[in-house]
Amino acid sequence: MNKRELRKLLRESKLPEDYMKRAGINIARKVTDSSLFRNAGSVFCYVSTAEEPSTEMIISEALKTKRVYVPKCISDSEMLAVRIRSAEELKTGHYGIPEPVDVSETSVSFDLMIVPCMAAGRNGERLGHGRGYYDRFLKKADGKIICLCFEDNISDDIDMDENDVFMPVVMTEKNEYGM
Repeated sequence: MNKRELRKLLRESKLPEDYMKRAGINIARKVTDSSLFRNAGSVFCYVSTAEEPSTEMIISEALKTKRVYVPKCISDSEMLAVRIRSAEELKTGHYGIPEPVDVSETSVSFDLMIVPCMAAGRNGERLGHGRGYYDRFLKKADGKIICLCFEDNISDDIDMDENDVFMPVVMTEKNEYGM
């Protein structure tokens, strides 16, 4: 199955909302309890959509003691990591995802980067939404990476190509996978 087919299958076979909510809470707790998170002074974290593991708790915890950066799409192919000091700085942006309005402080170097996926493999394969924002961003960024994924979306059927970035850590509500 190619990436397009797998994305279509995942969109058509949505996970139950109650599962996503419970699993999202467990994933967020695992992240905030991890030494990678606790020891990080700066964190880049995606702002979750309803279909992804929620990052609301992660961002909230990080804002208490860390420099927090979130994505902002600035074109059809480029994304910046913009510092926020409060969740109230986020307004609906590209693709209906909350983004910062003020882009005065950006970075490409972080202690920890938390990225989304539609599905991931046990060996660090990552299937994104298909636009390549994160792969392009991660190739120029620096920091430890955790990809958040629902256990039910772990797949052994993800083809990777030269444009894709492998994830050193894939964290689910049940397991932690890595290269």
